[in-house]
Amino acid sequence: NLLWQQVKDKAKTENKYIFVDLFASWCGPCKQMDREIYTSEKLGQYMNDKFVSIKVQADTSKTDDQKTKDWYSDAHSITTEYGGIGYPTFLFFSPEGKLVSRDLGFKDVEGFLTIAAYALDPKKQYNTLLEKFQNNNLEFSSMPFLAQEAKTQGEVEISQQIADNYINNYLFKLKQSQLYTNENLLFMRVFLGKPDGQAFKFFRKNTDKINSIIGDYYAEYAIMKSIDRKYVPRTDTWKASMPDWNSLEQSLTQNYGELGKQVVYSQRMYYYYLIKNWAEYAIWYQKYYSLAYKHPRFDANAMSWKLFENVDDPKVLTFACDVVMKYAIEEWYQNEPYSWDTYANLLYKIGRKNEAIEWEERAIKLSGNSDFIETLKKMK
Repeated sequence: NLLWQQVKDKAKTENKYIFVDLFASWCGPCKQMDREIYTSEKLGQYMNDKFVSIKVQADTSKTDDQKTKDWYSDAHSITTEYGGIGYPTFLFFSPEGKLVSRDLGFKDVEGFLTIAAYALDPKKQYNTLLEKFQNNNLEFSSMPFLAQEAKTQGEVEISQQIADNYINNYLFKLKQSQLYTNENLLFMRVFLGKPDGQAFKFFRKNTDKINSIIGDYYAEYAIMKSIDRKYVPRTDTWKASMPDWNSLEQSLTQNYGELGKQVVYSQRMYYYYLIKNWAEYAIWYQKYYSLAYKHPRFDANAMSWKLFENVDDPKVLTFACDVVMKYAIEEWYQNEPYSWDTYANLLYKIGRKNEAIEWEERAIKLSGNSDFIETLKKMK
């Protein structure tokens, strides 16, 4: 029943941090936190011992009680200054009332205990570290943690700035033996950045060596993701305006070789998937997976199932059976009955009924799925 200034006074007197659950009345995850997380005795004991904890409603509604209305002014100020991109937002203040850390989105009990502990540790406080970084006063050892935290909170631009600083000014000044570690390369992979950046150029130049440490084709996947982000229009614009796929193919292939071509082919296939142009989808499914069936950017089973449902071209369906799904089952789906079902349906559609029945029986034996049993009856 205290207002914001009174909460801050209480925290300072008791030498406790402040936790603010900034929520909205319409927010599902906020209500889930109330039902499932804040009822935890373990969490309650931890928070009550170390924090003054309050809930602040960021929006207004016709059903607001008087206590909520009394908080309108403070709630507006807190939301304007510290809120923003989503709910619930978790704000943590020092006993002196300074914002030291924040997070957002539903957390389970252990996850919430983690972010609360971070808020008490100056080496893990998000806003404390961010302020140091912005003042050019953050140690390199803290930058990977801060970059990951910023990315988790949706601060994509600042997370990349932090990562670039760490990569360019610390990692690339290490000796080769110190640079080529699993930890360093995986960090660079996550924060590869734009194609004109140093990390991107490093991955292109040293692809084989990097893959030998972090995993087969990991470097190529990161390179393609970077190319995609830089050059291919976002999917939410595709239905309004079709990308110029031919020009993209020409320029990206010229600049980045087969990896550039794979980016265009994969996204062009996905474009026709989204607009349900199944004739074109079939063409680009075959073009893309001809290049990339051993290391696809899209799940082979999901894309092949759409082919089964919507395409009748026997050449493309045979390619899906004998190249894409055959390889996928041998390499990745050895114990995946849904993929076996897809394979069986494709086999049946091209007339290889005995093989289809055999694979459907395998899928049933492994899963007992009732839909598969009905499919098998139809096949027989």
